[in-house]
Amino acid sequence: MRTKRVHVIGGLPRSGTTLLYELLTSCFRIDGRVPHEKNLLSPYAYNHNIYCTKSLGEASTARTLLRWDPLLWIVCIIRDPRDAVCSVSHRRKPGQYFANLGIWNCEYPEIKKMRRHPRYVELRYEDLVHEPDAIQRYLYSRLPFLEKTHNFSEYPECANIPEEALPALSSIRPISPSGIGSWKRHKQHLSKQIATYGDISDDLIELGYEKDRSWLIDLAMEQGNENIQLSVRRPPLRTCRALSRPERYIRYSLYWLCKIPLLGSVLVRINEKRKHFLQPRKT
Repeated sequence: MRTKRVHVIGGLPRSGTTLLYELLTSCFRIDGRVPHEKNLLSPYAYNHNIYCTKSLGEASTARTLLRWDPLLWIVCIIRDPRDAVCSVSHRRKPGQYFANLGIWNCEYPEIKKMRRHPRYVELRYEDLVHEPDAIQRYLYSRLPFLEKTHNFSEYPECANIPEEALPALSSIRPISPSGIGSWKRHKQHLSKQIATYGDISDDLIELGYEKDRSWLIDLAMEQGNENIQLSVRRPPLRTCRALSRPERYIRYSLYWLCKIPLLGSVLVRINEKRKHFLQPRKT
């Protein structure tokens, strides 16, 4: 079976990847999905017509696979990185920040390299929450093999959301633009992020979130400083750790071996048994 795979990524955690994923799997006819997240290189049996997955921190892997896998489509959602790093609405750990600008510094350069690829689709979170049905039409124009079952604007009435996805959604509610500009309520935290990971004004201007760097001056003044101490832009080392050569060879080899009929199912079962034996035993 020639399974078409649609994989959702984002520039940062808290960028709307879970919302977009639930919209895709609830409002288009997609017969293969995962409860919440699955890495691109995880074993899969390729036994669906359309298989939809999502994960974070995989822009580099996605860029590599796009070049070689004609049945892979990447859908990337971009949110104002200031809002993403200041988002604290997560059920499991309310009040805790989940992202940092170092991740953005790592992922966004890789995302930009995919923009000219015909099977790469980039969306804005702000457009999605303002005009969900228009974004759905745009997605269909770029992925015409999808068949619509509901309008995006009908969410969440049409959704059957897995329990694993609920914490990332914070709550099940209609699509709303209320989170746009939320960074303005967390200026002290944002100032610390910029001081640690560097100025992102060039990215904000390129994406149309700002016209110039004056927002940074305003932010500094509100914090009682004439300017914000900036560092050289740098990513967190753990986020951008490259796979070792043996790791890379094994994981990419498994990706292609899984596409061989029957062999993919065997590899998936082996992987599931391996994970089962690695789980801690209950006493």
